[in-house]
Amino acid sequence: MIIQSQKYLVILISITAIQTLFILSQELKNSGFRDTNCEPNVAEVPEKVTEIIENITVSKPKPYLLYIIVVSAPLNYPQRDAIRNTWGKTVSNYDSIKYSFAIGNKRVSQSDLSLVLKERDTFGDIIMLDGVEEVYTKLFRKVLQAFTWADKHIDAVYYLKTDDDSYVVIDNLYQVLTNEIKASNKLLLGNVYHLSVPHTIGKWAEFGWFLCNHYLDFPTGVGYILTQDIVKYLSYNSDKLMHYNNEDTSLGSWVAPLNIKYVHDERIVPFGNDCNPTNWLVHYINPTNLRQIYSTWLDYKRLC
Repeated sequence: MIIQSQKYLVILISITAIQTLFILSQELKNSGFRDTNCEPNVAEVPEKVTEIIENITVSKPKPYLLYIIVVSAPLNYPQRDAIRNTWGKTVSNYDSIKYSFAIGNKRVSQSDLSLVLKERDTFGDIIMLDGVEEVYTKLFRKVLQAFTWADKHIDAVYYLKTDDDSYVVIDNLYQVLTNEIKASNKLLLGNVYHLSVPHTIGKWAEFGWFLCNHYLDFPTGVGYILTQDIVKYLSYNSDKLMHYNNEDTSLGSWVAPLNIKYVHDERIVPFGNDCNPTNWLVHYINPTNLRQIYSTWLDYKRLC
């Protein structure tokens, strides 16, 4: 009798599992996800585009080889101070490299804003992004506006976006850009994710993605490099580009139709704890560790 009951239980569980899978598959279809792998052209260029990348002209030669946009927040002075006294100091060894901190000013208290403006006047390395709110789900807007500002004010071959908890090994990056990378247009260099599936829980959860059942190729947002023509494209069309919850996956959809070259580089380390001396960007580094890495690099040319 017990064995027979167990058989019925197994059959019931199996039927329930099949029903659940069927319901989930129907919901996935109804939500707009495609059953097959999507091609880059599913992310169409925005309608009424003012400029397309093929028609963008860039000036030569350029004053800067590289412009670094460091995404920061009003209260992150310790991180900015650490960068100024570590890898930011190394930037001064290269006339062709420049960096700035990008900070939004929307819904920032007057006292905090006053401190940031005073800091900007003191160091001259902060760009204030009008109307940009400091929330993760609005990071795509912050990055777009930072690129738009950079397009209007900085003439460079390459543009690096990174965060204020990243250590950029300027010496290594300079060698990458001058000795390894040959393309000066239609290039994205980053730690590129391929066929990544949207998250359904947590900080990176994405419920608005509908192009297909996986993300289009995108670089991890901790650090990626774009050539000037791509930055100009993003700048010209910043008000027309569809966005998603995550800045990096949004970027992947923006550039997918442009027939650009992706260069995957694992020397960009998203989660720290990698002492490889050839790395050129390490993420999730607190101010104390930024200083430790800098000191170790100066003495031994290694990260730890």
